[in-house]
Amino acid sequence: MLLGLGLVLFLILLVLGTWQMQRLYWKEGLLQTIDQRTHSAPLPLVAVEKEFAATGDV
Repeated sequence: MLLGLGLVLFLILLVLGTWQMQRLYWKEGLLQTIDQRTHSAPLPLVAVEKEFAATGDV
């Protein structure tokens, strides 16, 4: 009984740890994109509108 409970708790913690690592990689990518856009040259408004119309993101 106790061994089964320990195994279930271990698996739950393993899944949560994996989820946190996936969030970390996603967040690092997001921060890298923001940093690149912050330090890049400004785009003309027409180019921004075209990109938004095509992808929904700028």
